Amino acid sequence: MTSTPARRSRQRRSRALSPDEYGSFIGQIELEEIWLGHAEVENAKEPGSPLKTAEVAVGSGADWTPDERGFRARHRYTLDISDGDEDWGSIRLEFNLRFRSQAPMTDDIFDTFKDVNLPVNTWPYLREFVASMTGRMGWAQLTLPALKRVEGGLRVTNVGRWPPTAGA
Repeated sequence: MTSTPARRSRQRRSRALSPDEYGSFIGQIELEEIWLGHAEVENAKEPGSPLKTAEVAVGSGADWTPDERGFRARHRYTLDISDGDEDWGSIRLEFNLRFRSQAPMTDDIFDTFKDVNLPVNTWPYLREFVASMTGRMGWAQLTLPALKRVEGGLRVTNVGRWPPTAGA
């Protein structure tokens, strides 16, 4: 089997994708597999260090490749954790997903997919990994908040300060 280079989503779409077109595509795909492709964890503090409030910066990126049954997606996350003054650690993850699809994935579809559906599939795995790893680092477990559906996509609330403050 030959390797196909990953396709990067374009910065801007060549044409607008209608909600009906996107919905039609999403309605026919099935997630077949998800697996951890890469993980890197850095802990700059000793166990039991008094981390009372954490600043968590979350970044992500994604790309896709076609395969014989549909397409594969890679979703990368970066988390940088600090107390506001000092870096405490970082987590870098890559999840790989295989989707069965009768219709071909395109860059136009993936521009929406990477921001809407891909996080729905990977965020729970990220949350579990972060909680587990921060516990293994000897810290209080950090539980990332849930994603929220809002107009135009998904939103993560209360990532920035941990624990979240009332009304945040």
